Amino acid sequence: QNDIKTEVLFREFFLVFFHGHDNQFEDFRSFHLCEAPGHFISALDRFICTFHSNMDWFWEANSLNPHHETTSTCDMILEDEIILDQPSRWHFGKDGSGDIRKWDYEYLSSLVGSGRYYLVTADGSFYTQVKCILSNR
Repeated sequence: QNDIKTEVLFREFFLVFFHGHDNQFEDFRSFHLCEAPGHFISALDRFICTFHSNMDWFWEANSLNPHHETTSTCDMILEDEIILDQPSRWHFGKDGSGDIRKWDYEYLSSLVGSGRYYLVTADGSFYTQVKCILSNR
């Protein structure tokens, strides 16, 4: 039942976001922070393919790098297929860790220097499974 509610929420968000923009976006660019394992990207892909199949969509993303030596086992994701399938779309920063707290102005400028993003999403937090009270921080 939660999956159905989540799918409805995604669909409603995208319908509201794209409402009135059908002709505005010939190409659509999005950047997704703290995105792995990539469910939001997958949902957006499904929506665009279903309702805006003529739109040229380009996405890029960031997450903690599950293959970096400094990523703790608590922060590693088990599903990294989308990262392995499309590594050029993922940005892990100068040090390769994916920790956005280490990004500086120069690095951010290099990301946006390639063009405008129409949608930027972020879905991340520090590890909070052990400390449930902090999960909404």
